[in-house]
Amino acid sequence: MVVVGILGRSDSGKTLALTYLAYRNYLKKRKIFSNYNLEFPHNKIKFKDVTNLHSGIFVGDDFFSWYERNRKNNRILSEFFVKARKRDVDIFYVTDSRGYIPVLIRQITDFWIYPQLSASDKICILDIRDYDNNPLKKIKFRTTKFFGLYDTHEIIKKETEGKPDGNKIQNQNQQS
Repeated sequence: MVVVGILGRSDSGKTLALTYLAYRNYLKKRKIFSNYNLEFPHNKIKFKDVTNLHSGIFVGDDFFSWYERNRKNNRILSEFFVKARKRDVDIFYVTDSRGYIPVLIRQITDFWIYPQLSASDKICILDIRDYDNNPLKKIKFRTTKFFGLYDTHEIIKKETEGKPDGNKIQNQNQQS
């Protein structure tokens, strides 16, 4: 499994890139877990459920707002990242800076993606790099379809101290 960090300044297209990657994986029939609302079937999760994920892709917008809460939460998130490979979970997360990411998470991040929006916001280029920041490839896509798949103004809530409770993950958008 893979851990991917998406980095960039405000309004650089980070959440757009995250949503694009989530949607591509959804089309491949992968189960999508997220901490933000998407306009296609997915499982929106809360912090307390992060360690219960299995077999799918997790997309975390402003993900490290969860990390800074307290030591117990930091331990839970570190465990999630380390065990994700054994649980068949790919992790894609958004951050404004590598400096916000704890050292352990930086060390297990396999790839970095730097989104670049065109001046008209109609095209986005994903500059994909390896662990050492060496260029690998670029993906170019039209943004029109993807801007409608999430709310660019949604604020990711910083949840209170959480502990996994073993409850099933609530599927808020999946069609029955």
